Amino acid sequence: MGYLAKRFRMRLPIIVMLIPFFTLFIIFTVYPVVRSIWYSFTYYNVFSEPEFIGFKNYTRLFLEDSVFLTALKNTLVFAVITGPVGYLLSLLVAWLINDLHPKFRWFLTASCCSWASSTNRLPGSRIRAICWRLSLSYSCG
Repeated sequence: MGYLAKRFRMRLPIIVMLIPFFTLFIIFTVYPVVRSIWYSFTYYNVFSEPEFIGFKNYTRLFLEDSVFLTALKNTLVFAVITGPVGYLLSLLVAWLINDLHPKFRWFLTASCCSWASSTNRLPGSRIRAICWRLSLSYSCG
């Protein structure tokens, strides 16, 4: 038996276990994306067959639709500002917390964890309650 056949036989269970994932991934992710890209190059009406029109939809979208251009500009500004600024602020806060005294650092981290997990659902309020209970208890905090 050849080397490749032996490697294939060893990896066959892995391949068999990945088949359901890839099947569902292709059906529910890849196919809809490819289909929507195809529809973007057609004039499509639910009551008739799609008619291929090429880049007419895109030229109309970029050259004639002012609402799309405004939305595109707002999205780009939001992404350019919030992405880097959010990462830099997170890095700065983590750096500042790391330079503090260990007991104060623990308290601040517990406070931030309870704030970050704030939600109206029950598990979030339980997490907040446990964090505050531990931080305010006489024996632990």
